[in-house]
Amino acid sequence: MTDDMEKYFNPSSHGFDLQQLFDYYKQHGETVIVKKGERLECEGYPAQNFFLVEQGCFKFVTRSISDEREHILWFSFENEFVGDYPNVLYGRPARFTIVAMTPSRVLRISNEDLIRFFSQSTETMELRTHISEHLLNQFQNYYINIYRLTPYERYEMLLHRCRGIVNKIPLKAIASFLHITPKTLSMFRRDAVKGGGKKALSPPKILYLSKEMTLRHPLSVRCQFFLMLFFVFLQAIKQVYI
Repeated sequence: MTDDMEKYFNPSSHGFDLQQLFDYYKQHGETVIVKKGERLECEGYPAQNFFLVEQGCFKFVTRSISDEREHILWFSFENEFVGDYPNVLYGRPARFTIVAMTPSRVLRISNEDLIRFFSQSTETMELRTHISEHLLNQFQNYYINIYRLTPYERYEMLLHRCRGIVNKIPLKAIASFLHITPKTLSMFRRDAVKGGGKKALSPPKILYLSKEMTLRHPLSVRCQFFLMLFFVFLQAIKQVYI
């Protein structure tokens, strides 16, 4: 795994410390047990809470307008925050649904508590901005990596972030996140077990996967999603400084 890949999922590499927020959750958060399949947020309904994952895994999903097909946008694992930020700060409708993929335990605070935390000092107000910048950076990298990395390299990155993910999450869910078919993912796993790795994939197969990804996820749709995230980020910055 390259250093560039590793830093995408390492908050400390972005130059800010979340320890204050972690401590706030430990002091004020409410422990919630979440069953597999239960939702923390639902797309279209007001986002009212922000969570810290103590145990388990969650997926961020949306559905196609035309056929209601589920698409996975993101995963969150242990010691990561879960919620529709910054919409949760204002109680605006969530833009995606957050679903537990395994039996999980989270710490929950309300949007009022989250705003109270950010209002404590200049330092915490700056942290609010840093979090928005970090989330934008995550989605930028996710979007860019669709073009910059091969499907197998994106698979490697995901394994590096959560090494046990293939034992916790259905292959269909991982395939959706990686923009490939379950059959292709099974091929990746088989080649990895055999020790073939990336070299086991010939150039024609990589080109085919890229074409498949483009057909299933038109450029216009992906651009709209990226621009949506950018405007949400600008709104968050505006609320802090205006």
